[in-house]
Amino acid sequence: MTVKIKDRTIEEKILLAVTVVAILILSPFLIKSVFEHNHLRTLVDLIAVGGISVIFIGVWFTSRVKLFSGLLAIIAHVNILFGIYIVGSDLIFWLFPIIIASFYLLPTFIACLLNALLISIAGVLTYQQFDEFSLPLILASLVVTGIFSLIFSIFMQRKNRQLSEKDKISQLRNNILELIASSSKLSKVLSAVVEGIENELPRAMCSISLLDDTGKQLRLAAAPSLPAFYNEAIDMVNIADGTGTCTQSVTLGKRIIVADIARHPNWLPLAHLANQAKLVSCWSEPIICHHGNVLGTIAIYFDRLSKPTDNEINLVEQFVNLTRIAIERDKADNIIWHQANFDNLTNLPNRHLLHEHLTNAMIMQSAIKSN
Repeated sequence: MTVKIKDRTIEEKILLAVTVVAILILSPFLIKSVFEHNHLRTLVDLIAVGGISVIFIGVWFTSRVKLFSGLLAIIAHVNILFGIYIVGSDLIFWLFPIIIASFYLLPTFIACLLNALLISIAGVLTYQQFDEFSLPLILASLVVTGIFSLIFSIFMQRKNRQLSEKDKISQLRNNILELIASSSKLSKVLSAVVEGIENELPRAMCSISLLDDTGKQLRLAAAPSLPAFYNEAIDMVNIADGTGTCTQSVTLGKRIIVADIARHPNWLPLAHLANQAKLVSCWSEPIICHHGNVLGTIAIYFDRLSKPTDNEINLVEQFVNLTRIAIERDKADNIIWHQANFDNLTNLPNRHLLHEHLTNAMIMQSAIKSN
């Protein structure tokens, strides 16, 4: 069963479109050579049209883009050299589109290698058919075309990687926002934030710590990748102690970067544990609410000497904003629940909460009797 064109990937659509256009362009040449009874030219055009048609059919029925992209490039290279050998130098100008297309169809290194062989063999096959001026000019044009195609290919690959990274980050952000919108537990949202940061920063380990109700201690909220013994040590840390990076980040309300944990004075009480956990550097980002108060910190650890780049800082700042939204949403939900279930004057449970507890008790009692 074939896949509908609307359900295919962009790579499949492009390759299918390229093969169709190539067949439409080459078919008139094939028909012309048949009517002119030019058997050699007919053979070359027939191989080209037939090979591209096979590629189209293969992509249409199997969707194996990489395999048939490579086959298309190889068929084009071999066929054009075969055509130049049989027909002559008239076909040498077909090298230009083949050189350009090969950087899309093949990995960059393989495309460079095949294009170099293509130009070299084409030059050997046609050097007697051009004068001393024309052949070097054509070969130089082919080389320049290859260089510019290479540069453009590298540029587009970099742009594609950047777009892919942005799409990935957007997807992660959307997933976290969906958790927040669906009123998921704060612990689940924070775990998703940690997972998102660690996926985007290679070899990073992350933790999120939140201020308790007194505002004097940091409570560990999420740190799935850090060792249990280290998590125990950084849970319930007193802000006044100034231990580590997070306490300083909370106190000053700004980013704190420690490139070498072992040599930083604030890390002396935890240096042996950090060394045991293979934590070499760390930076902490404060989570600040829209009123300007610090809610907690996100700490990013690395197993090597490291300082964050501007891109890494921008990435973490996006996750910090999501964390702030999640915390504020959780606080708002708790306030709404408390106001709906407790009397504002006496702070005692109201009729609504009493009715809810009675209903649950009756349900449990019925369940016990039925068993």
